[in-house]
Amino acid sequence: RPGRVDRRVIVPRPDLRGRVAILGVHTKRVNLSDDVDLEEIARGTPGFVGADLANLVNEAALLAAKRNKEKLEMVDFEDSKDKVYMGLERKSKVIKEEESHSQLEFFSEWFHIIIYQMTFMKDFNKDPYHIAKCLIPKIRPDQARKSLQLLKSLGLISEDAETGDVSPTKTRITTGDEIASIAVTRYHQKMINLGKESITGSHESERDVSSVSVSIPLSMIPELKAEISAFRKRILALGDQKKNQCEEVYQMNIQLFPTTQIKKKG
Repeated sequence: RPGRVDRRVIVPRPDLRGRVAILGVHTKRVNLSDDVDLEEIARGTPGFVGADLANLVNEAALLAAKRNKEKLEMVDFEDSKDKVYMGLERKSKVIKEEESHSQLEFFSEWFHIIIYQMTFMKDFNKDPYHIAKCLIPKIRPDQARKSLQLLKSLGLISEDAETGDVSPTKTRITTGDEIASIAVTRYHQKMINLGKESITGSHESERDVSSVSVSIPLSMIPELKAEISAFRKRILALGDQKKNQCEEVYQMNIQLFPTTQIKKKG
């Protein structure tokens, strides 16, 4: 009608505090074990909206019931997370079906790729308790154990039948030049959050945090992305030269994004 103004209200995805609060609402009517940490669950679900978190709680409750449990345990939430991720993957239809499951599993948790990189160390200790306490932030031993099982099932690591030593079967894994799926999107969001935490959590001698803002013509974007891709490959090549001397695992995040929208898009 005349004079009516339609407005689009964009609701941002909840941050960590918001996800904790949403989980608190959806878990009020279920029995939780003492080991359930809502903040830890929230940290592991970056990008989840309210409906996703509600689905996670429901799936965990169903799984606990199937396991004849009276209370939901942390492991029920962890095991249900993959199913929720897979549901989101099917909705997105971004990547090929045959590629989605393995990519989903590998990138569903930030620490899978870190533990995989740890296997390049000469004296890699496969004890889940050792791995769990070495990561920043720390994870639970059962998560480390599950991660090793996943890496083995995906053919990324192998175990010597005689010595029991674990070693990688491939040289490197990256997410490529673009974000291909929701699983990888979640992975990037978590790694960006870890980068933010490193500003105050790691000594300046152990990390490098820098940024640059530059005004450019839009036609230069492909050129900048090509430069970033080449730089990432050079970093990987440097690491490959010292693969047999690895001592720690480092993460490098690279982002290029607009901070203005002056030129209207059609």
